Amino acid sequence: MESKSDIRVVLISSAAAVVVGLMSALVTGMFLIKSNTIMAEKDIKVINAQNTQKIWKLLKRKQRTTSTL
Repeated sequence: MESKSDIRVVLISSAAAVVVGLMSALVTGMFLIKSNTIMAEKDIKVINAQNTQKIWKLLKRKQRTTSTL
């Protein structure tokens, strides 16, 4: 039969393993959130640039049509 000190050591090491596992999951989650945020910001910049290009093209086209009238 195991002694109380052996059981305490097992409990403490198990608790430590759980804490380490939770901490690593937390860090991994934070990295995933950060990388997704960075990718989303880049996508927004690309979409904004495309929309700006479309607006400029429309304005130029409108300017040409009004100047020919």
